[in-house]
Amino acid sequence: MLDMNTEKKILRLFEELNIPLPVGEIAIRVDKTRPYVSSVLKKMLDAGLVENRRDGKNILYSKKQKDTVLLDVMLSNDHLNESDVYFRVDRNREFYDGVSESARAVFSYAFQEILNNAIEHSESDRIWVKVSKSEEKLKYIIRDFGIGIYRNVKNKYGLQSDYDAALEILKGKNTTMPDEHTGMGVFFSSQIADRIEIKSFGLAFVRENILGEPDVTLLEDGKEVNGTEVQFEISTNSSKSVTRIFQNFSIDKEEGGFDRTEITIKLYQKNIAFVSRSQARMLLVGLDKFKKVTLDFRGVDNIGQAFADEIFRVYKVRHPEVEFECVNANRAVRFMIELAESGERML
Repeated sequence: MLDMNTEKKILRLFEELNIPLPVGEIAIRVDKTRPYVSSVLKKMLDAGLVENRRDGKNILYSKKQKDTVLLDVMLSNDHLNESDVYFRVDRNREFYDGVSESARAVFSYAFQEILNNAIEHSESDRIWVKVSKSEEKLKYIIRDFGIGIYRNVKNKYGLQSDYDAALEILKGKNTTMPDEHTGMGVFFSSQIADRIEIKSFGLAFVRENILGEPDVTLLEDGKEVNGTEVQFEISTNSSKSVTRIFQNFSIDKEEGGFDRTEITIKLYQKNIAFVSRSQARMLLVGLDKFKKVTLDFRGVDNIGQAFADEIFRVYKVRHPEVEFECVNANRAVRFMIELAESGERML
């Protein structure tokens, strides 16, 4: 038997905030204990009123959305063209009903970029495409059954692991076909999505750009996806601009050009602290392709002297053309950065 009063409060909360929430925050907002809210949510889940998903260590709950399927098809990857597939979505009247022009433009860009990657990089003979729409979201799933996005880059660049390959992809400008591709598709699709998840052979990259600072996770989730599966979401009333996203990564917004990038430092901390020069060197690979690099230290408690020195003294002496910008660094991290930079000034 559901607690109708608490249930209504939870559903109203989801409608007002329109974001997934963990149990603890729901409990605070409806003024109930966490165990009690957990029991109510379980019953609501069983009744099909809410849905949940894992996000790192957290389980997030949201109101169950009724989806309209716009396209659900298994395609032969034989002379397949991403524009032709997108046209099958675009000509559906449901795609326009209640969807902002900005949302459609974002969806068009990210859908065709990711599908093109699957067509040309996956070595898969078939690709599954599903496009759906709820009142609040446009979503797609693109799944191939090929080599896998992370393994493909790992093999191409001789990297040690799929994890290392994922980190290289997220820098931007890395591609297994440099003569034909820029390596920008996955990078910009992940920047413009409300939520994107890229799974391949047990490794999952998840990025949410809903509130303030982006939430970025790279985890070995143990769920084998043989090939690559990309899940993408954008709000139906989104005001995001594809042009603006490109401008955010261009130093000269008038001339354009993909000449700056951002690195989420915590992704490089895999069970060990940031202490060594070798860790720093892995992070620095390929950054000479950019004029400006933003290093986001959010979630990083401290870094070692050698790690900081390699980035902020040694690399800057070798590559003075690359400008580093550090954000979300705490006092301990900032101290090590300033120590390394002072060493550079004394040379």
